[in-house]
Amino acid sequence: MSALSPRDQIAAFVLLVVLLAGVAVLARRLAAGLRDQVLVRCRDGHLFNTTWIPYATVSVVRRREEVRYQYCPVGRHWSLITPVPNR
Repeated sequence: MSALSPRDQIAAFVLLVVLLAGVAVLARRLAAGLRDQVLVRCRDGHLFNTTWIPYATVSVVRRREEVRYQYCPVGRHWSLITPVPNR
């Protein structure tokens, strides 16, 4: 059996890159449906909106808590944040 010609190798490489790019675009579009802007509160009581992806970390799934460590743009500090319940 003969090896692929250089032209066929290039074509296979381009096909692989196109397929990987297509998978990446599809994954981003599917994940966009999971993202949501949520009102959150830091431990100091500051309120701000942030992009929230449910169960984005394994620890959140394991503990079943909705707590994240994130930068608070209101108080300009890092803090644990929690979503504010809807009323």
